Amino acid sequence: MVRPVDAATVAAVFDPARLTLARESAAYSKRDLAEAIGRTPSAVTQYEAGLSRPSGPVIDACAAVLSVPIGFFATGRPRLQLDIGDAHFRSLRSARAAERRRALTMVELVWELTGQLTHHVRLPPLDLPDLTSSLTEPAAAARTLRAAWNMAPGPVPHMVRLLESRGLIVAFLDFSDSGRVDAFSTAAGGRPIIVLTTEKGTMLRTRFTAAHELAHLVLHTEVIPGDVAHERQADAFAAEFLMPAAEIASELPTRIDLPALLRLQQRWGTSVSALLYRCRELGTLTEASYKRAMMKISRLGWRTREPGEEFPIERPALLARAFELASTRGVTIPTFAEALQLPPARVRALFGMTDTRPLLRLVKNSSDTRTDHQHQTTF
Repeated sequence: MVRPVDAATVAAVFDPARLTLARESAAYSKRDLAEAIGRTPSAVTQYEAGLSRPSGPVIDACAAVLSVPIGFFATGRPRLQLDIGDAHFRSLRSARAAERRRALTMVELVWELTGQLTHHVRLPPLDLPDLTSSLTEPAAAARTLRAAWNMAPGPVPHMVRLLESRGLIVAFLDFSDSGRVDAFSTAAGGRPIIVLTTEKGTMLRTRFTAAHELAHLVLHTEVIPGDVAHERQADAFAAEFLMPAAEIASELPTRIDLPALLRLQQRWGTSVSALLYRCRELGTLTEASYKRAMMKISRLGWRTREPGEEFPIERPALLARAFELASTRGVTIPTFAEALQLPPARVRALFGMTDTRPLLRLVKNSSDTRTDHQHQTTF
């Protein structure tokens, strides 16, 4: 595809859905964008509905405000359009619709990136059986999947790597400016994508969340975001997948023993609260003992962060390693930036690459009103 070279050319091949994608991804409302480009909200609505076409100068203004090249708005590239009903969101109460839409636009961009990668690298084939027949017994579905994947008995060494090895895409996305979007997943694009959030994670929580989202993908072909029954089934699946009853039952304490639970936390890679729930579920603790134990760890602050959680979060590597392989054949970040019509820094973020360049800060001199230029390296 030959890229348009100027805004007037882009205006002639304008894709309304691309403006919506760029706007929502940048967390702009229609009113915000209208004010920034000197147009009315009604005009922006008409652009996005395809009822009118923006001029070249408007295209230029939109690109500058939304931090994308002008070519981003041109038609002709594969596009995944997701609706809130296409994704397994844990809750629809805490996050506003605009925040969920923004989260979905990030997945749409990951989908486009993955599509471009497949032109250069063969990704692991998808191996995800349909276990909806086990819906009434999520634990049985977890055991079936462990067997189908030929998993060794005992703890799962690296949950995220396991998912990637089976052809799923796992992405860590930053929603720290909203803080209300939790993990979610979707299979709408053909190859399932699980999204984990950077600001809501500890190592233990990330592992359980990843298993929870896996449950949705194998159990719930009908997406009902925030459905209580689906969430409980996903939790039951995740507990059995990470802590198989047949293997862990004999290791669980029969009284409130926090040191013993911390040792199990390290062995199984699950939180003390999840282990306590497992104790109650498998009958090694009574309901009363379980409640007392949960009150105790709450007083200790362990419901937020437990001792022993200082380990790095399990992070995805599939996309970044696929890029490394593609780069041996001369493919570069600018290659993908051109194909996706995104800034190179945005492409690196979608790959999950960390920017290790030193950060230049402007520091105000306390004894002078002038601003000195100083550099500060951050790690």
